[in-house]
Amino acid sequence: MRLLTLLFLLTTSLYGEGELASLEALIQVTEHNIELQKTLRTQLAEFIKLKEIFIKTPDDKELLFRVAKLAKQAVDLIKEDHLTSTFEPQFLSELNLFANLASKRGIPRAP
Repeated sequence: MRLLTLLFLLTTSLYGEGELASLEALIQVTEHNIELQKTLRTQLAEFIKLKEIFIKTPDDKELLFRVAKLAKQAVDLIKEDHLTSTFEPQFLSELNLFANLASKRGIPRAP
């Protein structure tokens, strides 16, 4: 019985450290993903706010550029983190519409 207990403790110790390292790696990846998602949340909140202002002042090309740039950054993060299924298709279409404007040459650069 003592031999089995000793063997169990020894193998648990050997495998346990690897499991803890795996769990630590998972925690680090999860924390990184949370930070990216918080950044995305901030970008989307700013996008929505600026888009509403742009709707009221559609001739403001600088504001349009800022909205488009935020949309492009948000789309890139959504794709990078594989979050497309998280959002409504209509919202993603809207984001993509503005994001595509960011790559057009006709939009003046923000100062």
